[in-house]
Amino acid sequence: AMFAREVALCVDTFQEVLNFVEEIKLKINHYYTLDDLKYQVMGGRIKPAVALFSKLLNIKPLMNLDCTGKLALISRVFSRKKAIYMLADKCCKCLDADYKIVLIAHADCENDAKEMNIALSEVGFKTEFFLNLNRQELIKIISEFSNEIEDNDFIVFYYSGHGFQINNENYIIPIDFDANSDSKEAKYECYPLNDLINNLTEHKNISLVVILDACRGEFSDKCISSKTFAAMSAPLGSLIAFSTSPGTAAKEIENHGLYTYYLLKNIRLPRIPVERVFKKTREDILNAKEFYQIPWEHTSLIGNLYFNADDVAGSQYYEEKALADRDYICKSNDIRSIISGLKSYNWPMQEVAISNLFSITLMESSVNDLFIVGRNLYQAACGNSFAAIGTIERFGTNKLDISVKQHIINGMAFEILFDSYGKPRKEFKDRLYKPIIELLEDDNFINCRSFIIKRINQYVEDLIYIPGSSDIIDIKIILQRISNNEYEVKDIMHQGKSVYYMLDGINIGNQDIDSLLTNSLYIEQFENMLYYKTLSPSSMMNIDFNIDINSNDKIRIAKHFRLVYNFMSKMMD
Repeated sequence: AMFAREVALCVDTFQEVLNFVEEIKLKINHYYTLDDLKYQVMGGRIKPAVALFSKLLNIKPLMNLDCTGKLALISRVFSRKKAIYMLADKCCKCLDADYKIVLIAHADCENDAKEMNIALSEVGFKTEFFLNLNRQELIKIISEFSNEIEDNDFIVFYYSGHGFQINNENYIIPIDFDANSDSKEAKYECYPLNDLINNLTEHKNISLVVILDACRGEFSDKCISSKTFAAMSAPLGSLIAFSTSPGTAAKEIENHGLYTYYLLKNIRLPRIPVERVFKKTREDILNAKEFYQIPWEHTSLIGNLYFNADDVAGSQYYEEKALADRDYICKSNDIRSIISGLKSYNWPMQEVAISNLFSITLMESSVNDLFIVGRNLYQAACGNSFAAIGTIERFGTNKLDISVKQHIINGMAFEILFDSYGKPRKEFKDRLYKPIIELLEDDNFINCRSFIIKRINQYVEDLIYIPGSSDIIDIKIILQRISNNEYEVKDIMHQGKSVYYMLDGINIGNQDIDSLLTNSLYIEQFENMLYYKTLSPSSMMNIDFNIDINSNDKIRIAKHFRLVYNFMSKMMD
């Protein structure tokens, strides 16, 4: 196609183009190397063991697709760098004297852009994704994108491709750029980075991160004064990240640019400030012994900014399999082992699991895994694990980072209210609710409070204390004497309405409870039961009886009941 386009500019008829293509088609050779052999395995060309062996030893195959369509293995070499040199040598040896044209292609830039789009979407960004734009398309899209920006937005612009500088002015290269242009022409054929940044920072209080993974290839020295970007300042509230330091070029690894390969691993990490993400990426590259490629950043960001803010107040950050954790499988082997210990119903094993919880690094753990730790820690405490009970009672003062604590607290609070299917419990798991309420009312965990209040308001029908609320729960108990020192609960009222229900949703008010299992409780026991039923501190509930009773009197009440305040008005998603 490239040859045909070239000759079409020089001939008059379509037939002449066809004749030219027929003439040169037997002179075309296609040489390439591979970083990943999975498609060769899938196609049956090589065995899985060979692919694994090649990956471990960093062996790269050199392949040739000749003019007849026959595919052949030419050689095998150690390292991608040697493979590239050998490809260049092969091309030089087979060049025809008349047609010295070489087309060099790779797909890494496109892979990088696709994977970055996925990564940013996963952590909550609304993304727009474009490939292979010409200059006019690039101008139009950047203009439209800048018009969508609002005050206080957090914007990420990622570019993977080619770039260069002319007289310390940086440009990104559209696909219709003519590499034979001189420097004056190149300025008008490419897109200036300064224009990009100016367009994206027109609004107030913008946070902007520009990520530039370039340049990847060689261009004619006729117009390019440097094949890498020049250093540039970052406007207030922005960060500009370069995949390489000034004067060096970027490298590829495993179908990605080396820089983006490691950045993709770090950008998803929860609760890591933006600057730390880039610092960690630089550390990873240096740890991989790639000393000649050192990423740089210029920053003037203000405050803490996160790619994955991991806001604990938003349930959207927990997968449905974590909210309905019956079949949840932990992503981390360490946490999977801890969960297994907590579920063992064996107190010594539970104690070991809790000890391990404080000995491993949790900062980079999945938020879902941490949430599940909270659920299972609370379950273990309800099963009388002394280690779990002690951990919960002292949880606010332990050494865990606050961002880790918040997800575990969310899990514990959620476990009180919701079952393993993610449905509201008909009887709350209230055995250890008091220390959880205390945590939720601690202003250090205000996001946890927001999370659980949102779930209560959406799904919980029962009369329940809202953590942090100043509203006293007023309860009116309607009693009927059945003997000298014993009374039966005929109804429980709140705000003039009966809230006394069986677990299946049948109202018990004013009904005979002789057919039901019942408890006979002293007044103190009875009041404590109501505190537990509503997850309320005793100071936040006012209990009033319609009959004066003594502390030695007993109150008979259904053994299993709910205090339903808004029955059937709230439905699960």
